[in-house]
Amino acid sequence: MGKGINMINKKVILSVAVAAVILTGCGSDKKTTQEHEMKTETAAPVAHEVKKEEATAVETTTKAVTKSVQDVAKKVEDVAKSVQEQAPAAVAEVAKKVEEVSKTVTEAAAPVAKKVEDSMAKVAAATAPVIAAAKTAVAGPDGTKLYAKCAGCHGATAEKKALGKSQVVKGWDAAKIAEALKGYKAGTYGGSMKGIMKGQVASFSDADIEAVSAHIASF
Repeated sequence: MGKGINMINKKVILSVAVAAVILTGCGSDKKTTQEHEMKTETAAPVAHEVKKEEATAVETTTKAVTKSVQDVAKKVEDVAKSVQEQAPAAVAEVAKKVEEVSKTVTEAAAPVAKKVEDSMAKVAAATAPVIAAAKTAVAGPDGTKLYAKCAGCHGATAEKKALGKSQVVKGWDAAKIAEALKGYKAGTYGGSMKGIMKGQVASFSDADIEAVSAHIASF
C-alpha cells in the first residue's frame, strides 16, 4: 500500500512540474508578443516622420529642378528673340559691305579691262595678215580668183577663143589645161598666143596652175 501511495505522489509531482513548465512557456510567449507590440507602436511614428521628411525633400528638389528648367528655357527664349531681332540688320550690313567691295573691285578693274581689250585688238590686227596667209596656205590657192584675169579674153566659162586666135578650152580636163599652162610658163608650148600667155602665167606657182586648171575644168 505504501508503494501505491508513492507512485501516486510521483505522478502528482510530475504533473505539477509539467504544468509549471507549460505555464512558464506561455507566460514567456505572451511577454515576447507584448514587447514586440510595444516596439511596433513606438517605431510607427518614427517611420512616419522619416517618410514625411523624404517626401518633403523630394518635393523640394522637384520644385528646384522645375524652376531651373524654366529659368534656362526663359534665357534660351530671350537669346533666340535677340538673335531674331538682330539678324535682319546684320544681314543687311553684310549685303551692303559686299556691294561696296564689289563696286570697288569693278571700278579698279575697269582700266585694266580696257588695257587688255586694247592689247587684244592690237594683237588681232597684227596677226590678221599672218592668219589670212596661213588659211590660204592650208586651203590652197583659189582657182576662182586666179581665173578672174583670164575671163576677159577666154569668157566667163572659158567658152571663147582668146583674141579670136586661141583654142576654146572649155571642156578640157584639168590635167590637159595644167600641162598647157606649164608649157606657156616654160616657153615650150603654144603658137601665136605663146608670148601673151607666157606673161599671163609667169607669176603662177605650180599650185596656182593646179587650182585654176581644176576651176576651168569644172565649167
